Amino acid sequence: MDVIETNRTGRRTEIETMPQEEKPSAAGPQKATVLVATGDSATRDLLRRILHVVAVEVVDAADGVEALALARRLDLDLVVLDAFLAVMDGISVCARIRALVDIDQPPIIIVGLSSERAVEVALASGADETLAKPLNPVLLRSRTRDLLRRRQEEQTLRLMQRAVEAAPVGLTILDARSSEYTVLHANRAFGRLTGYETEEMRGRNLRLLRGPDTDVAAMTALRDAMAAGRDSRVVIKNYRKDGTPFWNELAAAPILDASGRLTHYVTVQHDVSALVESPEHRSDRAVEEAVALRTRELDQALARVEERRRFTETILNAMVSGILVTDARGAVTFANLAALRTLGTSLADCVGRPVVEIFAHNEDVAEIVGGHAPAHAEHRLDFPFISPGGARFYVGMSITRPPEELRDEVGYIFLFRNLAETIEDESDPRLRELAREAAATVSVQPDLEQAPGNRRADVPSESTFEDELPEEPDGRRVVLALRYCAPLDLVRLGLELLAGESGGQVPPVRVEPAESLPEVLVDRQQVAEALSQLTASAIQRCGDAARVLVRLTPTEAVGDKGVHPGPSVRIEIVYPRALITELDLGPEAEATGRPPYRHADLASAERLLEANGGRLIRPLREAEQQALTIILRAAK
Repeated sequence: MDVIETNRTGRRTEIETMPQEEKPSAAGPQKATVLVATGDSATRDLLRRILHVVAVEVVDAADGVEALALARRLDLDLVVLDAFLAVMDGISVCARIRALVDIDQPPIIIVGLSSERAVEVALASGADETLAKPLNPVLLRSRTRDLLRRRQEEQTLRLMQRAVEAAPVGLTILDARSSEYTVLHANRAFGRLTGYETEEMRGRNLRLLRGPDTDVAAMTALRDAMAAGRDSRVVIKNYRKDGTPFWNELAAAPILDASGRLTHYVTVQHDVSALVESPEHRSDRAVEEAVALRTRELDQALARVEERRRFTETILNAMVSGILVTDARGAVTFANLAALRTLGTSLADCVGRPVVEIFAHNEDVAEIVGGHAPAHAEHRLDFPFISPGGARFYVGMSITRPPEELRDEVGYIFLFRNLAETIEDESDPRLRELAREAAATVSVQPDLEQAPGNRRADVPSESTFEDELPEEPDGRRVVLALRYCAPLDLVRLGLELLAGESGGQVPPVRVEPAESLPEVLVDRQQVAEALSQLTASAIQRCGDAARVLVRLTPTEAVGDKGVHPGPSVRIEIVYPRALITELDLGPEAEATGRPPYRHADLASAERLLEANGGRLIRPLREAEQQALTIILRAAK
């Protein structure tokens, strides 16, 4: 190693710090400057030998005043101070160096401290490391290497920060860990470009620069590229803080951490208004702006059309009559909610099917849709049939053609409803006949199957309509008005009817419905009236409505007594057996003063249920609990 020359005037002296074969060339990196301040010459020699592993240039001082003067004058990379310096101790020198604001602060190591209190004071004075004596060469060498590396990284970072601030184009750093890509830093050029300073932009998004004419497609392309972690570049119209527009050439590049994970984005923004608005580009921009304006107008027109379509569809779905629209070939293209409810089908099963197939291949419908019927503005038909959902009813419909200019898209418009819903007065012979046929189709002929050509002539001429349906006091007959009903709603309506008869208070009957009960296709009012009569009978027989339980469960019908086999709903009205005696079941009840068993109500309820395709199972006297059981077939 070379002999190190030092003096007490602070003159720099070089020492050999690396083996000869590893010595940096003259063109290599600049050596670090280290100040060693100690009054003990032996300690200075030791420090020189210890520091030989790092490429350094050593400057020494014998007292604190000389060390402080060298720190003021020289650009130091590290200071090693002996705690016990002459004139001014090492801790005081450290505090004085930290108080200097006109120098680039170097890391400071103080050696020779052993007590915890002295170490605490040294660190509070600004020391980066403290080492006790005797010095450990390996530890001092490691600390020196780490502090010089940190010093170099800090200098590089400060240089980069100054470069960012001095850049002539707008630079921003965005947080890619946030879905909003918030701004972490913006340089001074960005402030001059946009009018927004760093503090105004910090935590906000570059969308702040958007305005009325900003291209949404360009913004979307930029955001998609950033979400995918790609470089991107767009030319987009932005707006300054004062509202003035400018053309911004914005380029974004991802910043990855050591593991390759995307953490930040750096964007470069440059005002290219002069280039974009130059005469050679002005005509292209005019075309682009005209296209953009036309696109916005078309989008607004489409939005208005969609709004009107939804409004029209809402009105059509609110109608009580069913509406079907077909194309020129007779396939259904639209069905409102009333049509789906009446036909007992879904929109997916209805749209696309031939309308002739939906109406059971009725010959009149087939002739009209096939173009074989005489041309009329409106065709009116009424006939019984079985719907795709299995409902049997008498339909009345009107079939019309759209205007000529729409016939490429619209073939026929069907307006229809179930006539049994509206026929109540049989004073008109024609209405009486329609009522008889509707009742025969719906309830009296349960075995009638769906088949092609199911016209009015297919309905049997002899009907037991008058025998099967109860007669009202004024001589009118009850006509079925079928609806898809939830069984639980029927029970609740029955209790409400019972409340209306008993003063307006719903009896506290317990109701236990099972989950996923299927709907039933029945006359809602008639079945609710039957349930009301049966519940009233059960309450009267046990004397306490709270002890009556109505249980609803899904079941499978066996097909006896006119009930079709298949999925059904069982409604059980359960009440205690112990409160019923033989006297309650016969004519002796009146003589004993007991409330008579309501045979009339039971018979009336049974007739109403059978008219709706259901049946009543009477209670078994030997059972522990009595139960009136109703079986209603589930709707298809």
